[in-house]
Amino acid sequence: MEASDVEDFALTVLTVGIVCAGHLKMKEAKKRKRRQWWTRPWLERRDEGIGRGVLTMLENELVVDDPENYRNYLRMSEDVFMTLLNKVEGRIKRQDTNMRQCIPARKRLAVTLRFLATGETFKSLSFSTRIAHNTLSKIIPEVLQVIIDSMREYIKIPTTPEEWKEVSRGYEEQWNFPHCLGSVDGNHNF
Repeated sequence: MEASDVEDFALTVLTVGIVCAGHLKMKEAKKRKRRQWWTRPWLERRDEGIGRGVLTMLENELVVDDPENYRNYLRMSEDVFMTLLNKVEGRIKRQDTNMRQCIPARKRLAVTLRFLATGETFKSLSFSTRIAHNTLSKIIPEVLQVIIDSMREYIKIPTTPEEWKEVSRGYEEQWNFPHCLGSVDGNHNF
């Protein structure tokens, strides 16, 4: 074997060693860290007493003491909220398990309405409601779909491009809003 062949062989062995070492480090880094908690302790205290979460305060205090701020918080009165809850409760209610208590239908609907009212991120909403952001990311779309399904008889949603164009023409002719496809509360155009 010549000196250049030995050098090439040594360089190849060194390169393979470096690649293998890097691969092992990446594999170690990818190992999942063991969970510290099943649920974070501060989230578990969601329903403990007054002042532990905005949803508990909403249920226990605002509904009785300050109906005006209740309406401001959810953008609807308690009567309208209860009517909506009665329509959707059967489909958004969950059962408690041996592992933990479920989030009641009333709170699932309230947090969804708050999300719609504010547009807050799930992460931000999780701090005020004491519901984990990943749980919110499942609850909110699910509740929204149930609301849409249960309110189909009251809300006409265009299904064809022609119907959408007709809606847009109506907004442009009546309100001088071109390319508008709907409004919320009669004044929030989108």
